[in-house]
Amino acid sequence: MATKDGVPFNRLREEADFIATLLAHEFVTPKQPNYDVLINAGAIEITEDNKVKIITESKINFLCSLVWPYIDAYWVTAFFLQTLHSPLNQE
Repeated sequence: MATKDGVPFNRLREEADFIATLLAHEFVTPKQPNYDVLINAGAIEITEDNKVKIITESKINFLCSLVWPYIDAYWVTAFFLQTLHSPLNQE
């Protein structure tokens, strides 16, 4: 979808802010994500209608592969904690 039609820049910013907040204790990162790095690397472009399009999918996939293990670990932990609190486990 993002390679073909693009996604609104505001939506990208919301999602990036959420992930940055989630992983703030795992990585040392700047306060605000710097999209210029991805633009200069030729990974994304911002269109005239303020949508972000992926140009080089392999660069984006590489960057995502660095973060996904952390996202997966958070998901598994949250899922496990939710099952401990589930009404099915209460007797």
